[in-house]
Amino acid sequence: MPNGVKNYSSSVTVRWPNYVASFLLLTFQSKDQADDDSETGKVIYTLEPRTGRDTHSPFSEVSGLDHCLSDCTGSDSTLQLIKSWEETCAKHHDCGLSNRTGWLPTRLLDVRQDRLRLVNPENLDARYTTLSHCWGRAWFLKLKERNMNALSHGFPIAFLPKTFQDAISVTRTLGIDFIWIDSLCIIQDSKDDWEKEASHMGQVYESSYCNLAATDACNATEGLFFKRNIGLLETFDVQTSWRIEAPGFRDSGLYTLCPEGLVRLGDHRYMTTTSPLNDRGWVLQEQLLAPRNVSFGKKQVTWFCRECEACEAFPRGVPIESWREMEMGGSLFKGIFYHKVKQAIHGKAPDTDEGDAGRHTLYNSWVMIVREYTRRNLTFGSDNLAALNGITNLMAQKMHCKNHAGILYRKDDTFTILQLLWLPIEPTHRPEEYRAPSWSWASVEGAIEFARLYKSESVMSTIEYMKVQTEAGNTSGQVIGGTLCITGPLASGTVFSKTHLPLVDRWDNDQGDGLLGRAGSTETDTDRFYDIIRQAFFLVMWRTRGTTWRTFWGLCLRRRQDGKFERLGRFIALDSTTTLLQKHAVIQTIEIV
Repeated sequence: MPNGVKNYSSSVTVRWPNYVASFLLLTFQSKDQADDDSETGKVIYTLEPRTGRDTHSPFSEVSGLDHCLSDCTGSDSTLQLIKSWEETCAKHHDCGLSNRTGWLPTRLLDVRQDRLRLVNPENLDARYTTLSHCWGRAWFLKLKERNMNALSHGFPIAFLPKTFQDAISVTRTLGIDFIWIDSLCIIQDSKDDWEKEASHMGQVYESSYCNLAATDACNATEGLFFKRNIGLLETFDVQTSWRIEAPGFRDSGLYTLCPEGLVRLGDHRYMTTTSPLNDRGWVLQEQLLAPRNVSFGKKQVTWFCRECEACEAFPRGVPIESWREMEMGGSLFKGIFYHKVKQAIHGKAPDTDEGDAGRHTLYNSWVMIVREYTRRNLTFGSDNLAALNGITNLMAQKMHCKNHAGILYRKDDTFTILQLLWLPIEPTHRPEEYRAPSWSWASVEGAIEFARLYKSESVMSTIEYMKVQTEAGNTSGQVIGGTLCITGPLASGTVFSKTHLPLVDRWDNDQGDGLLGRAGSTETDTDRFYDIIRQAFFLVMWRTRGTTWRTFWGLCLRRRQDGKFERLGRFIALDSTTTLLQKHAVIQTIEIV
Protein backbone atom coordinates (compact mmCIF):
# COMPACT_ATOMS: atom_id res chain seq x y z
CA MET A 1 0.00 0.00 0.00
CA PRO A 2 1.41 3.46 -0.89
CA ASN A 3 2.72 5.56 1.98
CA GLY A 4 -0.01 7.58 3.67
CA VAL A 5 -2.86 5.73 2.00
CA LYS A 6 -5.41 4.32 4.42
CA ASN A 7 -8.20 3.42 2.02
CA TYR A 8 -6.83 1.65 -1.00
CA SER A 9 -9.21 0.30 -3.64
CA SER A 10 -8.03 -2.01 -6.36
CA SER A 11 -9.73 -3.70 -9.30
CA VAL A 12 -8.48 -7.26 -9.80
CA THR A 13 -8.76 -9.10 -13.10
CA VAL A 14 -8.91 -12.89 -12.82
CA ARG A 15 -7.66 -14.86 -15.84
CA TRP A 16 -9.78 -18.00 -16.01
CA PRO A 17 -8.59 -20.93 -18.15
CA ASN A 18 -11.41 -20.35 -20.66
CA TYR A 19 -10.02 -16.83 -21.18
CA VAL A 20 -13.20 -15.10 -20.00
CA ALA A 21 -12.12 -12.32 -17.66
CA SER A 22 -13.90 -11.85 -14.34
CA PHE A 23 -13.40 -8.88 -12.04
CA LEU A 24 -13.10 -8.51 -8.29
CA LEU A 25 -12.88 -5.27 -6.31
CA LEU A 26 -10.50 -5.42 -3.36
CA THR A 27 -10.25 -2.67 -0.74
CA PHE A 28 -7.08 -2.54 1.38
CA GLN A 29 -7.27 -0.78 4.73
CA SER A 30 -4.49 0.06 7.16
CA LYS A 31 -4.72 -1.23 10.73
CA ASP A 32 -4.90 2.28 12.16
CA GLN A 33 -7.64 3.44 9.79
CA ALA A 34 -9.38 6.60 10.93
CA ASP A 35 -12.58 8.29 9.83
CA ASP A 36 -10.80 11.22 8.24
CA ASP A 37 -10.65 11.81 4.50
CA SER A 38 -7.45 10.04 3.51
CA GLU A 39 -5.69 10.03 0.22
CA THR A 40 -7.03 7.20 -1.94
CA GLY A 41 -5.04 5.46 -4.65
CA LYS A 42 -6.08 2.93 -7.27
CA VAL A 43 -4.01 0.23 -8.90
CA ILE A 44 -5.41 -2.51 -11.14
CA TYR A 45 -4.04 -5.96 -10.36
CA THR A 46 -4.04 -9.18 -12.33
CA LEU A 47 -4.44 -12.57 -10.68
CA GLU A 48 -2.27 -15.11 -12.53
CA PRO A 49 -2.37 -18.90 -11.94
CA ARG A 50 0.90 -20.18 -10.48
CA THR A 51 0.26 -23.79 -11.36
CA GLY A 52 -1.60 -25.53 -14.13
CA ARG A 53 -1.20 -26.14 -17.81
CA ASP A 54 2.21 -25.24 -19.36
CA THR A 55 3.38 -23.09 -16.45
CA HIS A 56 6.98 -24.35 -16.40
CA SER A 57 9.69 -21.81 -17.20
CA PRO A 58 13.28 -22.77 -18.12
CA PHE A 59 14.39 -20.48 -15.26
CA SER A 60 11.93 -21.84 -12.68
CA GLU A 61 14.20 -24.41 -11.04
CA VAL A 62 17.52 -22.57 -11.32
CA SER A 63 19.11 -21.26 -8.14
CA GLY A 64 20.64 -17.79 -7.86
CA LEU A 65 17.75 -15.89 -9.43
CA ASP A 66 16.33 -14.36 -6.25
CA HIS A 67 16.15 -10.61 -6.78
CA CYS A 68 15.84 -7.67 -4.42
CA LEU A 69 14.14 -4.78 -6.20
CA SER A 70 15.82 -1.39 -5.97
CA ASP A 71 14.74 2.12 -6.95
CA CYS A 72 17.00 2.15 -10.05
CA THR A 73 17.23 -0.23 -13.01
CA GLY A 74 21.01 0.18 -12.99
CA SER A 75 21.59 -0.99 -9.41
CA ASP A 76 24.15 -3.65 -8.54
CA SER A 77 21.35 -6.12 -7.76
CA THR A 78 19.76 -5.60 -11.19
CA LEU A 79 23.09 -5.97 -13.00
CA GLN A 80 23.76 -9.15 -11.02
CA LEU A 81 20.33 -10.49 -12.03
CA ILE A 82 21.18 -9.86 -15.70
CA LYS A 83 24.44 -11.74 -15.18
CA SER A 84 22.54 -14.63 -13.58
CA TRP A 85 20.10 -14.80 -16.50
CA GLU A 86 23.03 -14.83 -18.94
CA GLU A 87 24.90 -17.55 -17.06
CA THR A 88 21.76 -19.67 -16.78
CA CYS A 89 21.04 -19.28 -20.49
CA ALA A 90 24.62 -20.14 -21.47
CA LYS A 91 24.57 -23.24 -19.26
CA HIS A 92 21.08 -24.61 -19.86
CA HIS A 93 19.97 -23.29 -23.28
CA ASP A 94 21.26 -23.56 -26.83
CA CYS A 95 20.28 -20.01 -27.79
CA GLY A 96 23.60 -19.12 -29.37
CA LEU A 97 24.72 -22.48 -30.72
CA SER A 98 23.43 -21.90 -34.24
CA ASN A 99 25.36 -18.62 -34.49
CA ARG A 100 28.82 -19.88 -33.58
CA THR A 101 30.15 -19.64 -37.11
CA GLY A 102 33.17 -17.48 -36.34
CA TRP A 103 31.75 -14.57 -38.34
CA LEU A 104 32.61 -11.13 -36.98
CA PRO A 105 31.68 -7.58 -38.04
CA THR A 106 34.17 -5.38 -39.86
CA ARG A 107 34.75 -3.27 -36.74
CA LEU A 108 34.17 -3.63 -33.01
CA LEU A 109 34.75 -1.45 -29.98
CA ASP A 110 37.27 -2.98 -27.56
CA VAL A 111 36.13 -2.24 -23.99
CA ARG A 112 38.75 -4.23 -22.06
CA GLN A 113 40.80 -1.17 -21.03
CA ASP A 114 39.90 2.21 -19.60
CA ARG A 115 40.61 3.73 -23.00
CA LEU A 116 38.29 2.31 -25.64
CA ARG A 117 39.61 1.34 -29.06
CA LEU A 118 38.02 0.78 -32.44
CA VAL A 119 39.48 -2.49 -33.74
CA ASN A 120 39.36 -4.81 -36.73
CA PRO A 121 38.49 -8.17 -35.13
CA GLU A 122 39.59 -10.26 -38.11
CA ASN A 123 42.11 -12.32 -36.12
CA LEU A 124 40.24 -12.27 -32.81
CA ASP A 125 38.14 -14.97 -31.17
CA ALA A 126 35.67 -12.44 -29.89
CA ARG A 127 32.23 -12.48 -28.36
CA TYR A 128 30.46 -9.15 -28.63
CA THR A 129 27.29 -7.40 -27.57
CA THR A 130 25.23 -5.03 -29.73
CA LEU A 131 23.26 -1.93 -28.83
CA SER A 132 19.79 -0.99 -30.07
CA HIS A 133 19.10 2.68 -29.41
CA CYS A 134 17.38 5.82 -30.65
CA TRP A 135 19.80 8.36 -32.06
CA GLY A 136 17.70 11.43 -31.32
CA ARG A 137 18.69 14.97 -32.28
CA ALA A 138 21.44 15.55 -29.70
CA TRP A 139 25.03 15.55 -30.97
CA PHE A 140 27.25 12.62 -30.03
CA LEU A 141 30.52 11.13 -31.25
CA LYS A 142 30.24 9.18 -34.50
CA LEU A 143 32.75 7.37 -36.69
CA LYS A 144 33.85 9.53 -39.62
CA GLU A 145 36.63 9.09 -42.14
CA ARG A 146 38.56 11.92 -40.50
CA ASN A 147 38.53 10.46 -36.96
CA MET A 148 38.92 6.73 -37.67
CA ASN A 149 42.65 6.77 -36.93
CA ALA A 150 42.13 8.62 -33.64
CA LEU A 151 39.41 6.22 -32.47
CA SER A 152 41.64 3.27 -33.37
CA HIS A 153 44.40 4.58 -31.09
CA GLY A 154 42.06 4.88 -28.12
CA PHE A 155 39.80 7.40 -26.43
CA PRO A 156 38.20 7.83 -22.98
CA ILE A 157 34.69 6.56 -22.32
CA ALA A 158 33.72 10.08 -21.27
CA PHE A 159 33.70 11.03 -24.97
CA LEU A 160 30.58 8.88 -25.44
CA PRO A 161 26.94 9.69 -24.59
CA LYS A 162 25.39 8.14 -21.49
CA THR A 163 23.51 5.36 -23.31
CA PHE A 164 26.78 4.12 -24.82
CA GLN A 165 28.55 4.35 -21.46
CA ASP A 166 25.82 2.35 -19.76
CA ALA A 167 25.88 -0.29 -22.50
CA ILE A 168 29.64 -0.67 -22.08
CA SER A 169 29.15 -1.06 -18.32
CA VAL A 170 26.64 -3.88 -18.87
CA THR A 171 28.93 -5.48 -21.47
CA ARG A 172 31.76 -5.57 -18.94
CA THR A 173 29.40 -6.98 -16.28
CA LEU A 174 28.61 -9.86 -18.65
CA GLY A 175 32.32 -10.52 -19.10
CA ILE A 176 32.23 -9.55 -22.79
CA ASP A 177 35.22 -7.69 -24.26
CA PHE A 178 33.67 -6.09 -27.34
CA ILE A 179 30.56 -4.18 -28.34
CA TRP A 180 29.12 -3.20 -31.73
CA ILE A 181 27.39 0.19 -31.94
CA ASP A 182 26.15 1.30 -35.36
CA SER A 183 27.26 4.93 -35.14
CA LEU A 184 30.77 3.94 -34.05
CA CYS A 185 31.30 0.88 -36.26
CA ILE A 186 29.98 2.20 -39.60
CA ILE A 187 31.66 5.18 -41.27
CA GLN A 188 28.85 7.71 -41.18
CA ASP A 189 30.08 9.91 -44.03
CA SER A 190 30.90 7.07 -46.47
CA LYS A 191 28.11 5.85 -48.76
CA ASP A 192 30.22 2.88 -49.86
CA ASP A 193 30.90 1.77 -46.29
CA TRP A 194 27.24 2.20 -45.32
CA GLU A 195 26.06 0.04 -48.22
CA LYS A 196 28.66 -2.62 -47.43
CA GLU A 197 27.79 -2.76 -43.74
CA ALA A 198 24.03 -2.53 -44.33
CA SER A 199 24.22 -5.61 -46.54
CA HIS A 200 25.12 -7.79 -43.55
CA MET A 201 23.46 -5.82 -40.74
CA GLY A 202 21.24 -8.78 -39.95
CA GLN A 203 24.27 -11.01 -39.51
CA VAL A 204 25.78 -8.50 -37.07
CA TYR A 205 22.89 -9.08 -34.67
CA GLU A 206 22.38 -12.77 -35.40
CA SER A 207 26.05 -13.49 -34.64
CA SER A 208 26.15 -11.37 -31.48
CA TYR A 209 26.22 -12.82 -28.00
CA CYS A 210 23.56 -10.49 -26.61
CA ASN A 211 21.71 -7.36 -27.70
CA LEU A 212 21.22 -4.50 -25.23
CA ALA A 213 18.13 -2.39 -25.91
CA ALA A 214 17.71 1.20 -24.69
CA THR A 215 13.96 0.67 -24.91
CA ASP A 216 12.67 3.82 -23.23
CA ALA A 217 15.48 6.25 -24.08
CA CYS A 218 14.49 8.85 -26.69
CA ASN A 219 18.10 9.67 -27.58
CA ALA A 220 21.68 8.60 -26.93
CA THR A 221 22.09 10.94 -23.94
CA GLU A 222 19.34 9.50 -21.67
CA GLY A 223 21.09 6.25 -20.79
CA LEU A 224 19.86 2.73 -20.14
CA PHE A 225 18.96 3.14 -16.48
CA PHE A 226 15.98 4.86 -14.83
CA LYS A 227 14.73 5.68 -11.35
CA ARG A 228 11.42 3.95 -10.59
CA ASN A 229 8.70 3.20 -8.05
CA ILE A 230 9.29 -0.40 -6.99
CA GLY A 231 5.78 -0.56 -5.55
CA LEU A 232 4.51 -0.93 -9.10
CA LEU A 233 6.61 -4.09 -9.52
CA GLU A 234 5.87 -5.96 -6.31
CA THR A 235 3.89 -9.19 -6.60
CA PHE A 236 2.14 -11.23 -3.92
CA ASP A 237 1.36 -14.91 -3.53
CA VAL A 238 -2.36 -15.56 -3.07
CA GLN A 239 -4.20 -18.67 -1.84
CA THR A 240 -7.79 -18.69 -3.16
CA SER A 241 -10.78 -20.44 -1.65
CA TRP A 242 -12.16 -21.38 -5.07
CA ARG A 243 -11.05 -24.09 -7.47
CA ILE A 244 -11.41 -23.98 -11.24
CA GLU A 245 -12.39 -27.04 -13.21
CA ALA A 246 -11.38 -26.96 -16.88
CA PRO A 247 -10.00 -29.53 -19.35
CA GLY A 248 -6.24 -29.76 -19.07
CA PHE A 249 -6.04 -27.31 -16.15
CA ARG A 250 -5.08 -28.26 -12.60
CA ASP A 251 -5.92 -25.52 -10.11
CA SER A 252 -4.12 -25.71 -6.77
CA GLY A 253 -5.53 -22.39 -5.61
CA LEU A 254 -2.09 -20.74 -5.77
CA TYR A 255 -2.04 -17.45 -7.68
CA THR A 256 0.20 -14.44 -8.11
CA LEU A 257 -1.31 -10.99 -7.57
CA CYS A 258 0.60 -8.43 -9.59
CA PRO A 259 0.09 -4.93 -11.02
CA GLU A 260 -1.77 -5.20 -14.31
CA GLY A 261 0.96 -3.48 -16.30
CA LEU A 262 3.35 -6.35 -15.64
CA VAL A 263 1.36 -8.93 -17.54
CA ARG A 264 -2.00 -8.00 -18.99
CA LEU A 265 -0.97 -4.68 -20.54
CA GLY A 266 2.39 -6.02 -21.62
CA ASP A 267 4.53 -3.31 -19.96
CA HIS A 268 7.17 -5.95 -19.28
CA ARG A 269 7.27 -6.87 -22.95
CA TYR A 270 10.45 -6.19 -24.86
CA MET A 271 8.63 -5.06 -27.96
CA THR A 272 5.85 -3.03 -26.41
CA THR A 273 4.54 -0.73 -29.12
CA THR A 274 4.59 2.37 -26.92
CA SER A 275 8.33 2.71 -26.35
CA PRO A 276 10.53 5.09 -28.38
CA LEU A 277 12.87 2.31 -29.50
CA ASN A 278 10.13 0.09 -30.84
CA ASP A 279 8.90 2.76 -33.18
CA ARG A 280 12.13 2.41 -35.21
CA GLY A 281 12.06 0.25 -38.32
CA TRP A 282 15.72 -0.77 -38.13
CA VAL A 283 15.24 -2.15 -34.63
CA LEU A 284 12.83 -4.94 -35.60
CA GLN A 285 15.47 -7.21 -37.12
CA GLU A 286 17.82 -6.35 -34.26
CA GLN A 287 15.20 -7.65 -31.82
CA LEU A 288 14.30 -10.76 -33.76
CA LEU A 289 17.73 -11.90 -34.94
CA ALA A 290 19.78 -11.51 -31.75
CA PRO A 291 20.00 -14.77 -29.75
CA ARG A 292 19.57 -12.90 -26.45
CA ASN A 293 18.07 -9.51 -25.63
CA VAL A 294 18.12 -7.38 -22.51
CA SER A 295 15.52 -4.60 -22.57
CA PHE A 296 16.06 -1.60 -20.31
CA GLY A 297 12.69 0.03 -19.70
CA LYS A 298 11.59 2.74 -17.31
CA LYS A 299 9.86 0.29 -14.98
CA GLN A 300 12.13 -2.73 -15.13
CA VAL A 301 14.69 -4.77 -17.03
CA THR A 302 13.51 -7.73 -19.11
CA TRP A 303 15.42 -10.73 -20.43
CA PHE A 304 14.54 -12.46 -23.70
CA CYS A 305 16.29 -15.41 -25.25
CA ARG A 306 15.14 -18.14 -27.61
CA GLU A 307 14.09 -20.35 -24.72
CA CYS A 308 12.25 -18.05 -22.33
CA GLU A 309 11.42 -14.61 -21.03
CA ALA A 310 11.94 -13.16 -17.56
CA CYS A 311 11.83 -9.76 -15.89
CA GLU A 312 12.60 -8.23 -12.52
CA ALA A 313 9.05 -8.80 -11.27
CA PHE A 314 9.24 -12.43 -12.46
CA PRO A 315 12.97 -13.26 -12.34
CA ARG A 316 12.29 -16.98 -12.81
CA GLY A 317 10.15 -16.47 -15.88
CA VAL A 318 7.03 -14.57 -16.90
CA PRO A 319 3.91 -16.70 -16.24
CA ILE A 320 3.21 -18.88 -19.25
CA GLU A 321 -0.53 -18.41 -18.70
CA SER A 322 -0.09 -14.73 -19.57
CA TRP A 323 1.54 -15.70 -22.88
CA ARG A 324 -1.47 -17.83 -23.72
CA GLU A 325 -3.93 -15.10 -22.80
CA MET A 326 -1.98 -12.67 -24.92
CA GLU A 327 -2.07 -15.06 -27.86
CA MET A 328 -5.82 -15.36 -27.56
CA GLY A 329 -6.04 -11.56 -27.63
CA GLY A 330 -4.41 -11.46 -31.04
CA SER A 331 -2.10 -8.50 -30.36
CA LEU A 332 1.19 -8.74 -32.23
CA PHE A 333 3.44 -8.09 -29.29
CA LYS A 334 1.36 -9.80 -26.66
CA GLY A 335 2.57 -13.30 -27.30
CA ILE A 336 1.91 -14.31 -30.89
CA PHE A 337 4.43 -12.11 -32.63
CA TYR A 338 7.51 -12.49 -30.48
CA HIS A 339 7.27 -16.19 -29.71
CA LYS A 340 5.89 -17.58 -32.97
CA VAL A 341 8.06 -15.44 -35.23
CA LYS A 342 11.16 -16.18 -33.16
CA GLN A 343 10.41 -19.89 -33.46
CA ALA A 344 9.96 -19.60 -37.21
CA ILE A 345 13.09 -17.65 -38.04
CA HIS A 346 15.30 -19.66 -35.69
CA GLY A 347 14.23 -23.08 -36.86
CA LYS A 348 11.76 -24.16 -34.18
CA ALA A 349 8.77 -23.95 -36.50
CA PRO A 350 8.06 -26.70 -39.07
CA ASP A 351 10.57 -26.50 -41.89
CA THR A 352 9.68 -26.38 -45.57
CA ASP A 353 10.68 -30.03 -45.81
CA GLU A 354 7.51 -30.84 -43.86
CA GLY A 355 5.38 -29.70 -46.79
CA ASP A 356 2.64 -27.12 -47.06
CA ALA A 357 2.03 -26.97 -43.30
CA GLY A 358 5.61 -25.89 -42.64
CA ARG A 359 5.59 -23.30 -45.42
CA HIS A 360 2.23 -22.02 -44.22
CA THR A 361 3.70 -21.45 -40.76
CA LEU A 362 6.65 -19.59 -42.22
CA TYR A 363 4.42 -17.52 -44.49
CA ASN A 364 2.20 -16.46 -41.60
CA SER A 365 5.32 -15.41 -39.70
CA TRP A 366 6.44 -13.37 -42.69
CA VAL A 367 3.01 -11.72 -42.84
CA MET A 368 3.34 -10.63 -39.21
CA ILE A 369 6.92 -9.41 -39.72
CA VAL A 370 6.00 -7.14 -42.64
CA ARG A 371 2.88 -5.86 -40.91
CA GLU A 372 4.83 -4.89 -37.79
CA TYR A 373 7.83 -3.54 -39.71
CA THR A 374 5.78 -1.26 -41.95
CA ARG A 375 4.02 0.14 -38.87
CA ARG A 376 7.35 1.54 -37.67
CA ASN A 377 9.21 4.65 -38.76
CA LEU A 378 12.46 5.21 -40.62
CA THR A 379 14.53 8.39 -40.53
CA PHE A 380 15.27 7.83 -44.20
CA GLY A 381 12.38 6.22 -46.08
CA SER A 382 14.80 5.00 -48.74
CA ASP A 383 16.11 2.50 -46.15
CA ASN A 384 12.83 0.55 -46.15
CA LEU A 385 14.27 -2.52 -47.91
CA ALA A 386 17.73 -2.32 -46.33
CA ALA A 387 16.41 -2.11 -42.76
CA LEU A 388 14.63 -5.47 -43.09
CA ASN A 389 17.12 -7.13 -45.43
CA GLY A 390 18.58 -9.49 -42.83
CA ILE A 391 15.23 -10.99 -41.87
CA THR A 392 14.00 -10.99 -45.48
CA ASN A 393 17.00 -12.97 -46.67
CA LEU A 394 16.68 -15.40 -43.76
CA MET A 395 12.99 -16.02 -44.45
CA ALA A 396 13.70 -16.38 -48.17
CA GLN A 397 16.31 -19.00 -47.38
CA LYS A 398 13.94 -20.93 -45.12
CA MET A 399 11.16 -20.88 -47.72
CA HIS A 400 13.57 -21.72 -50.57
CA CYS A 401 12.76 -18.42 -52.25
CA LYS A 402 14.61 -15.37 -53.54
CA ASN A 403 14.31 -11.89 -52.07
CA HIS A 404 12.99 -9.61 -54.81
CA ALA A 405 12.26 -6.12 -53.46
CA GLY A 406 10.80 -7.52 -50.24
CA ILE A 407 8.75 -10.24 -51.97
CA LEU A 408 9.74 -13.86 -51.25
CA TYR A 409 9.69 -15.19 -54.80
CA ARG A 410 9.66 -18.72 -56.15
CA LYS A 411 8.20 -19.62 -59.52
CA ASP A 412 4.84 -21.43 -59.40
CA ASP A 413 4.54 -20.67 -55.70
CA THR A 414 1.18 -19.93 -54.07
CA PHE A 415 2.78 -17.79 -51.39
CA THR A 416 4.34 -15.48 -53.97
CA ILE A 417 0.90 -14.80 -55.45
CA LEU A 418 -0.50 -14.08 -51.99
CA GLN A 419 2.26 -11.58 -51.26
CA LEU A 420 1.41 -9.65 -54.42
CA LEU A 421 -2.11 -9.14 -53.03
CA TRP A 422 -0.85 -6.85 -50.26
CA LEU A 423 -2.88 -3.86 -49.14
CA PRO A 424 -2.11 -0.62 -47.23
CA ILE A 425 -3.98 -0.66 -43.93
CA GLU A 426 -4.55 3.11 -44.07
CA PRO A 427 -4.63 5.61 -46.97
CA THR A 428 -1.06 6.23 -48.08
CA HIS A 429 1.07 7.54 -50.94
CA ARG A 430 3.99 6.59 -53.12
CA PRO A 431 7.09 8.69 -52.45
CA GLU A 432 8.55 10.74 -55.28
CA GLU A 433 11.90 8.98 -54.99
CA TYR A 434 11.97 5.45 -56.44
CA ARG A 435 12.14 2.72 -53.81
CA ALA A 436 10.68 -0.39 -55.39
CA PRO A 437 8.53 -1.57 -58.32
CA SER A 438 4.81 -0.90 -57.90
CA TRP A 439 4.07 -4.60 -57.27
CA SER A 440 6.17 -4.52 -54.08
CA TRP A 441 4.80 -3.36 -50.72
CA ALA A 442 8.03 -1.34 -50.37
CA SER A 443 6.81 1.07 -53.08
CA VAL A 444 4.40 2.82 -50.69
CA GLU A 445 4.50 4.40 -47.24
CA GLY A 446 2.66 3.00 -44.24
CA ALA A 447 1.54 -0.26 -42.67
CA ILE A 448 0.88 -3.20 -45.01
CA GLU A 449 -1.32 -6.30 -44.73
CA PHE A 450 -0.87 -9.42 -46.88
CA ALA A 451 -3.62 -11.73 -48.11
CA ARG A 452 -4.25 -14.83 -46.00
CA LEU A 453 -4.74 -18.41 -47.06
CA TYR A 454 -8.33 -19.63 -47.34
CA LYS A 455 -9.84 -23.07 -47.76
CA SER A 456 -10.83 -24.16 -51.26
CA GLU A 457 -8.60 -21.64 -53.03
CA SER A 458 -7.24 -21.63 -56.57
CA VAL A 459 -4.48 -19.66 -58.28
CA MET A 460 -5.79 -17.91 -61.40
CA SER A 461 -2.55 -16.37 -62.72
CA THR A 462 0.93 -17.71 -63.42
CA ILE A 463 4.14 -15.79 -62.76
CA GLU A 464 6.47 -16.14 -65.75
CA TYR A 465 9.36 -14.36 -64.04
CA MET A 466 10.21 -11.73 -61.48
CA LYS A 467 13.46 -9.80 -61.53
CA VAL A 468 14.98 -6.73 -59.91
CA GLN A 469 17.89 -4.45 -60.71
CA THR A 470 20.37 -3.14 -58.14
CA GLU A 471 23.32 -0.79 -58.24
CA ALA A 472 26.61 -2.58 -58.88
CA GLY A 473 27.99 -3.98 -55.64
CA ASN A 474 24.97 -3.00 -53.53
CA THR A 475 23.68 -6.04 -51.64
CA SER A 476 21.73 -4.11 -49.00
CA GLY A 477 18.38 -5.12 -50.52
CA GLN A 478 17.76 -1.74 -52.15
CA VAL A 479 16.71 -1.85 -55.82
CA ILE A 480 16.66 0.60 -58.73
CA GLY A 481 14.16 -1.31 -60.88
CA GLY A 482 12.07 -4.45 -61.18
CA THR A 483 9.71 -6.33 -63.49
CA LEU A 484 6.96 -8.88 -62.85
CA CYS A 485 5.87 -10.87 -65.90
CA ILE A 486 2.56 -12.62 -65.26
CA THR A 487 -0.11 -14.44 -67.28
CA GLY A 488 -3.75 -14.37 -66.26
CA PRO A 489 -7.32 -13.15 -66.97
CA LEU A 490 -7.23 -9.39 -67.68
CA ALA A 491 -10.26 -7.12 -68.10
CA SER A 492 -10.42 -3.39 -68.78
CA GLY A 493 -12.95 -0.68 -68.00
CA THR A 494 -13.51 3.00 -67.47
CA VAL A 495 -13.50 3.70 -63.76
CA PHE A 496 -15.49 6.24 -61.80
CA SER A 497 -16.43 6.73 -58.17
CA LYS A 498 -20.05 6.67 -57.07
CA THR A 499 -19.41 7.49 -53.42
CA HIS A 500 -16.07 9.35 -53.48
CA LEU A 501 -14.63 7.14 -50.76
CA PRO A 502 -10.82 7.08 -50.94
CA LEU A 503 -10.23 3.36 -50.44
CA VAL A 504 -13.35 1.30 -51.10
CA ASP A 505 -15.44 2.27 -54.12
CA ARG A 506 -17.86 0.75 -56.59
CA TRP A 507 -16.64 0.51 -60.13
CA ASP A 508 -18.36 0.27 -63.52
CA ASN A 509 -16.95 -0.40 -66.97
CA ASP A 510 -17.66 1.77 -69.98
CA GLN A 511 -20.65 -0.38 -71.01
CA GLY A 512 -22.22 0.41 -67.64
CA ASP A 513 -23.03 -3.21 -66.79
CA GLY A 514 -21.15 -3.24 -63.49
CA LEU A 515 -17.82 -4.94 -64.06
CA LEU A 516 -17.32 -5.32 -60.34
CA GLY A 517 -20.79 -4.16 -59.47
CA ARG A 518 -22.16 -3.43 -56.07
CA ALA A 519 -20.83 -6.69 -54.67
CA GLY A 520 -17.25 -5.86 -55.56
CA SER A 521 -14.72 -3.36 -54.26
CA THR A 522 -11.30 -1.95 -54.99
CA GLU A 523 -8.74 -1.05 -52.39
CA THR A 524 -6.24 1.41 -53.82
CA ASP A 525 -2.64 1.89 -52.77
CA THR A 526 -2.72 5.69 -52.65
CA ASP A 527 -5.16 8.32 -51.43
CA ARG A 528 -4.74 10.27 -54.71
CA PHE A 529 -6.09 7.49 -56.92
CA TYR A 530 -8.72 9.52 -58.74
CA ASP A 531 -6.22 12.26 -59.51
CA ILE A 532 -4.05 9.71 -61.32
CA ILE A 533 -6.24 7.48 -63.49
CA ARG A 534 -9.82 6.87 -64.61
CA GLN A 535 -9.23 3.82 -66.77
CA ALA A 536 -8.08 0.63 -65.13
CA PHE A 537 -7.32 -3.01 -65.86
CA PHE A 538 -8.19 -5.89 -63.56
CA LEU A 539 -5.91 -8.93 -63.35
CA VAL A 540 -7.58 -11.92 -61.67
CA MET A 541 -5.00 -13.77 -59.54
CA TRP A 542 -6.77 -15.75 -56.83
CA ARG A 543 -10.10 -17.45 -56.25
CA THR A 544 -11.69 -18.57 -53.00
CA ARG A 545 -14.97 -20.42 -52.90
CA GLY A 546 -17.42 -22.29 -50.74
CA THR A 547 -20.50 -24.36 -51.50
CA THR A 548 -22.65 -21.32 -52.32
CA TRP A 549 -20.19 -18.50 -53.01
CA ARG A 550 -16.96 -17.58 -54.72
CA THR A 551 -14.65 -14.57 -54.66
CA PHE A 552 -12.02 -13.31 -57.09
CA TRP A 553 -8.97 -11.41 -55.86
CA GLY A 554 -6.63 -9.49 -58.10
CA LEU A 555 -4.68 -6.38 -58.97
CA CYS A 556 -6.06 -3.10 -60.28
CA LEU A 557 -3.58 -1.78 -62.87
CA ARG A 558 -2.99 1.09 -65.26
CA ARG A 559 -1.25 0.74 -68.63
CA ARG A 560 1.66 3.06 -69.37
CA GLN A 561 2.52 4.51 -72.76
CA ASP A 562 5.24 1.89 -73.25
CA GLY A 563 2.65 -0.90 -72.85
CA LYS A 564 3.82 -1.99 -69.41
CA PHE A 565 1.56 -1.83 -66.37
CA GLU A 566 1.73 -0.29 -62.91
CA ARG A 567 -0.17 -1.42 -59.86
CA LEU A 568 -2.90 0.89 -58.54
CA GLY A 569 -4.41 -1.35 -55.90
CA ARG A 570 -6.19 -4.59 -55.13
CA PHE A 571 -9.74 -5.59 -56.01
CA ILE A 572 -12.23 -8.16 -54.74
CA ALA A 573 -15.15 -9.44 -56.83
CA LEU A 574 -17.93 -11.27 -54.99
CA ASP A 575 -20.47 -13.92 -55.97
CA SER A 576 -22.33 -13.25 -59.25
CA THR A 577 -20.00 -10.35 -60.02
CA THR A 578 -17.28 -12.90 -60.79
CA THR A 579 -19.34 -14.04 -63.80
CA LEU A 580 -19.32 -10.50 -65.16
CA LEU A 581 -15.59 -10.31 -64.63
CA GLN A 582 -15.02 -13.59 -66.45
CA LYS A 583 -17.16 -12.33 -69.33
CA HIS A 584 -14.81 -9.38 -69.96
CA ALA A 585 -11.48 -10.99 -69.05
CA VAL A 586 -9.03 -12.34 -71.63
CA ILE A 587 -5.94 -14.42 -70.80
CA GLN A 588 -2.91 -12.20 -71.43
CA THR A 589 0.77 -12.04 -70.52
CA ILE A 590 1.78 -8.62 -69.21
CA GLU A 591 4.71 -6.93 -67.48
CA ILE A 592 4.16 -4.94 -64.29
CA VAL A 593 6.87 -2.50 -63.22
